[in-house]
Parts: sequence; structure tokens; C-alpha cells
Amino acid sequence: MAIKIALLGLATVGSGVLKIIKNNQKKIKQTSGEEIVIKKVLVCNLKKHQNMAKEVELTTNFDDILHDAEIKIINGRFASR
Repeated sequence: MAIKIALLGLATVGSGVLKIIKNNQKKIKQTSGEEIVIKKVLVCNLKKHQNMAKEVELTTNFDDILHDAEIKIINGRFASR
């Protein structure tokens, strides 16, 4: 069973976390015994991050994350501009 997480933003930290988790899936599972899946990412501008839409579900609404019962961890700092 996978642990599903959400990221708040895809700036420097958020995109780095996404990359680290994606690039280290196998090692994370071997070490923790759990698969980590990034289910959703909160962004201000969907068009700006449309290239990421194939990798992860994007949303502009925090409630989409907050009310998703599958998401167990929320990571990040979100600042609207």
C-alpha cells in the first residue's frame, strides 16, 4: 500500500521534493517498506506548470488536497504571488 502525499507548490523546494521522490522510489521503498506517491500538487497557475500535469495531478484549490482522504502527508510552503 502506498503512502500518498501532497505538495504545496512547485517552486524550488516543491519541485526538488518531487524530483527526489520520483528519482528514489526504489530506494525509499527498500528502506521504509512503503511506496511514497505524490498524489496532488497545489499551484497558483495551472498553465505555468502544465508540463508537470502528466507526472502529477495539479490543483489550484487547497480544499482538493484537504478533503482527499487518501492523502496522509502534506509537504511544503505555499505563497501566492
